[in-house]
Amino acid sequence: MGGDFHNLRRGVKRLVLCLLGVAVALLAGEFVLRGTLREAGEYYTWWPHLQRTFSVEPGLMPGVEGVTRFQVSSLGLRADEISTEDSYRMLAVGGSTTECLFLDQDVAWPEGVEHFLNECQSDHRAWMGNAGKSGLNTRDHIVLLRRLLPYLPRIDAVVLMTGVNDMMLCLSRGETYDPDFMLDEGAEDLILGRSFQMLPLEYEHRYLAIQQTALWRLASRVKDSLIESNKTQDNAGAAIRLWREHRRTSPEVLETLPDIENGLEEYRRNIRELIRICSDHGARVIFLTQPYIWQEDFPEDLRKIIWLGGIGDYMEVKGCTYYDIGPLREGMDRYNRALLEVCVEQGVECFDLASKLPRDESVFYDDIHFNIGGSKRTSKLVGEYLLGRPPFGP
Repeated sequence: MGGDFHNLRRGVKRLVLCLLGVAVALLAGEFVLRGTLREAGEYYTWWPHLQRTFSVEPGLMPGVEGVTRFQVSSLGLRADEISTEDSYRMLAVGGSTTECLFLDQDVAWPEGVEHFLNECQSDHRAWMGNAGKSGLNTRDHIVLLRRLLPYLPRIDAVVLMTGVNDMMLCLSRGETYDPDFMLDEGAEDLILGRSFQMLPLEYEHRYLAIQQTALWRLASRVKDSLIESNKTQDNAGAAIRLWREHRRTSPEVLETLPDIENGLEEYRRNIRELIRICSDHGARVIFLTQPYIWQEDFPEDLRKIIWLGGIGDYMEVKGCTYYDIGPLREGMDRYNRALLEVCVEQGVECFDLASKLPRDESVFYDDIHFNIGGSKRTSKLVGEYLLGRPPFGP
């Protein structure tokens, strides 16, 4: 009996020592990984080394077809890895029209600009990282640039395509729209998760404790690399079909633009803040006006491919009220004019891209998103603009 008790105590002691050893090993691993997992800093727009492929249904997005690749660098940007040979480094910032989710890596306009510049001249090797992310507006861009620029290697220029998501926020919120949101204490922390897929560990208190650890993140990254990266998402664009149906079956379409001056005033204020942030980091800033498909005498065949302009949670809920083409065009023109005016006021560059592109299916697959042809035209237009100015040209 005494021998059995002695053996039991010995077994328990070994188990406790084993568990303590595992705990010490995990703590040591966590300590090491916290210092090594982050290749460039604390904030990542996308998970580093994320890879996705999308198979777009034929005919769903005019001018987009086949399998497309979405690849993320170690910096958390949709881009090639940055090199010491890259003497002029640019960062593209915007929403989904910069992200170019359903366009192949080489076709997305930010990478297209990089390729265009390097093909046309050899004095300055260009690099452009893509920090575009669907749904982001100038509120998010402020948060992104405040946090991201200090951690990235030197950035010489920031190229921003802005406006449409600011307008949609104003229109969709209606009377509940708060133009002073960014002036509230704590506003920035509330929207950090929109701008970044990966935050510093101390910000991720919204997850379970184990999900805050570097070990959990390493395991997630391995899973993502070994399993998820090899999947092709063949339902790409299914949401767009649903959103088009929501607009098509709307019970009410408004033909008059509401008062958007509060939205425009916040937009002007946010643009000035973006200019200040870039200036503080020694980065040149170049704005692009937002192109769109809405044209006068809008043909019925194009109405079938649009879906933006709803009031309320129109992407999730059927039966919302929408604005007609005229108000959307008028509103976007006013946001683009506001951008141009602030850039003149502040003495910074703004390339009026919206005035250079046709408003049809040769450029867009819906209201604002570029198809392959539109993205290539944008790459060439922006590239030519940059070629005509230092350091690439006169």
